[in-house]
Amino acid sequence: MQMIDYVRTTPDQLRANLARADELVRPLVTAWQEAEVNSLVLVASGSSYNAAMIALPQMRALLRQPMTVITPEQYCLAGTEYAVKPFVVTISQSGASTNIVRALDQMATHGERRILLTSQPASVAAGHAELVVDYGLGTETVEFVTLGLSALVWFLVLAAAKCADALTSDFRRDLTQVPTAYAQVLRVADQFFDTHVRSLAEMREVFVCGNDMNLGVAREGALKMQETIKVPARHYEIEEFLHGPAYQLTAASTVWLIDDPTPSARIGQIHAALAKVTTRGYLITTRPDAGAQALIGTPLRLPLMSGLVNVAVSQLLCARLMHRLEREAVDPLARAFQSAVQIKQY
Repeated sequence: MQMIDYVRTTPDQLRANLARADELVRPLVTAWQEAEVNSLVLVASGSSYNAAMIALPQMRALLRQPMTVITPEQYCLAGTEYAVKPFVVTISQSGASTNIVRALDQMATHGERRILLTSQPASVAAGHAELVVDYGLGTETVEFVTLGLSALVWFLVLAAAKCADALTSDFRRDLTQVPTAYAQVLRVADQFFDTHVRSLAEMREVFVCGNDMNLGVAREGALKMQETIKVPARHYEIEEFLHGPAYQLTAASTVWLIDDPTPSARIGQIHAALAKVTTRGYLITTRPDAGAQALIGTPLRLPLMSGLVNVAVSQLLCARLMHRLEREAVDPLARAFQSAVQIKQY
C-alpha cells in the first residue's frame, strides 16, 4: 500500500475501532482508573505528538482534568515538572523511536510505571515498558504516516470517554459522524487538488496556522509538507503568525489557515487579506460561503473532534502532490545524516 491508500482507508479503520472500542481501550483504561492520579501527561514526538494535540481538547472536555503532551526530551530533562499526581503514558506508533526508549528508561528512575501506547506491541520500545497497549492499527508500511495519527487520535478520545463513563450510545452516535465527515473532506480535497494542482506544485515556503486542536493539525500539516514534498513549512497559532512571522510574506508565500470549529469572522478577515500579498492563501473551514480558495467541510455534533477531520486535507494533498512531483525519495545526504543520528531502532 502507498501513503494515499492509508489515507483513503482511514474512515473504515475508525469505524472498525469504534465498533470494538471497549475491548480496544480496556488495558489503558484499567491502568488509568487504578492509578491514583489527578492529571495526564502524554510523552510523544513527531506525528504522535501532533495526534495528542488534536485529541487533547476533546479529552479535557470529557475528563475535566489537567492534561498535556510533552516531548521525550522534555521528560528526560525535567520529568513531569509541576503536574500533580500524573498518569504518564509514552506513545510511539512504530515502537522504534530511540527518544521514547530513553524516556521509558528514565521513568524507572522516577518511580513511574512505564506505559507504552503503540501499534507494534513486539517492538524494541515495548521491551522497555511494563505495560504495552496496542491502539488498534497494525503496521503502516510507509515512512510518512497518516492512518497511524488518525487512529491514535481516535483511541485517545475513546479511552478518555471510557474513563469518564461517557462512552454512551449517544456519544458513539455522535462519533460516527467523524469518519463520514473525514470521507467527505477527502472528496473535497481531491476536487481542490485537481483544480489547484499547478499552484500547489509551486509551493516553496509555507505557513500552516490554526488554534487549539487545529494547532496540532497545523503542526502535522507542516511536518507532512517537509517530509513528502520537501519544502520549508512552519506552523503557528493564527494570531501568533501575525505577530512577526507574517512580515516574511511575499507573493511567493503559501499560507494555510484552519478555521475554528465555530467559523471565526477574524480568521475569515485574515484569509481575505492574504489576497493582497499572495494568490496562495487557503482556508479550511465549515463556512459554506468561504469561496474558491477554501476547502469546505461539514460541521460536527462534536466540534472538538474537528481536528481529526481537518487533518485529512494535508494528508491527502501531500500524498497526491508527492506522487505528482516524484518526490518520494529522500536526498542521499539527508539519508546519511539520519543513519548517523539513528532516530529509529528496529
